[in-house]
Amino acid sequence: MAGLFRFTAEYEGEELDSPSSGRRRRKAPKGLLAVFVVLLTLGILMIGAYLLRIEHVTITGNHYCNDEIVLSKVFKSEDDYKLSSVLYKMFFGVENDGAFESIRISLTGLQSAAIRVSETKGIAQVHFSNEYVFFNENGIVIGNLPVRDNDMLLLDGTFFTAYTDFEFPETDAPDALLDALKVAKGAQETGLFPDPIRCEDGTYTLDFQDVQVKIGTSAALSAKLKEITYQMPNYSGLKGILHMEDYDGTQENPYFYFEVLNSR
Repeated sequence: MAGLFRFTAEYEGEELDSPSSGRRRRKAPKGLLAVFVVLLTLGILMIGAYLLRIEHVTITGNHYCNDEIVLSKVFKSEDDYKLSSVLYKMFFGVENDGAFESIRISLTGLQSAAIRVSETKGIAQVHFSNEYVFFNENGIVIGNLPVRDNDMLLLDGTFFTAYTDFEFPETDAPDALLDALKVAKGAQETGLFPDPIRCEDGTYTLDFQDVQVKIGTSAALSAKLKEITYQMPNYSGLKGILHMEDYDGTQENPYFYFEVLNSR
């Protein structure tokens, strides 16, 4: 009997430890409690993300447009300053209307963020109303500064009457601006840096200090600019005007001449 009792006790102990035992079933409430804690934590985080606001923002990468313009592109309403909105922009991207090559935002704290922009490539600048306005090759304003950017070509002429950032300026002759930008882009790609490019009635003069190059219109532009790179070393030490108004880039009519004004 003692042996039988001992066997039964051991058997009952194993049954309690088995998956179908009562002891195993009593652990179920602990699993529900864990799920509840997780859901509660997620709920608190979601409420916090909705209530918390970004109070401090650092901006990098912008050279031609100021911080206020960048902020207006990222935070278009007060709701955009909510942490939940910033998290959305982090994972799905900031809406870009073409103002920048790219624009990204990241969190640096619960109430601070960092914005990194990559601006579109500038082709030329125009001095207008005590500031310098910068354009890409499509004539879109990419920003402005009170001082000149010495690394960008300067167009000297009247092209527009008013402008808005990231839009084409107000002008009665949009083709004139686009044509001037084409000349600037061509000079840039050829490695020429005239200072400035003077524009008047659709004709252009490239200013290289002692040598002025009159190219006329933008017709045969590529051929003219290449010829300028070949000819400029021949006029070192001279002051004058290189006339290329009638140059058409063909072997039949490679017409140009140098008008000497005076020697140095």
